[in-house]
Amino acid sequence: MSEVPSLNPKNPGQAVVSLPLVKVAMPPRDRLMKALEDVLYGGMIAEGEQVSRFEAEFANIFRLPLGLGTSSGTGALHIALLLADVMPGDEVITTSMTAEPTNTVILQCGAKPILPMWTRKLAT
Repeated sequence: MSEVPSLNPKNPGQAVVSLPLVKVAMPPRDRLMKALEDVLYGGMIAEGEQVSRFEAEFANIFRLPLGLGTSSGTGALHIALLLADVMPGDEVITTSMTAEPTNTVILQCGAKPILPMWTRKLAT
């Protein structure tokens, strides 16, 4: 933890403690680089033995009957909507406070994105 100057104008001399919200766990460099080289030089980035092993291990860890890797979050959202039986003409409540692909996949399913109207009263 490191102390940084406060950005609070009411207490300019006050120090605050900065805590990392996310700490990425990394394997040892030699193990990581070997695995990365195996994938990159193996010629199979989006499929192949490493992806199949990852899917199987993911499913095992989370006690799922199947794990499925996708090439993007957009692809994963599209599959999730299809598995949820979202059909043409359905309405899907979503948010405008997101990246464009989040709502594009709703349209790809033929559904209609519904953006709720928020008011100060609803937000509290």
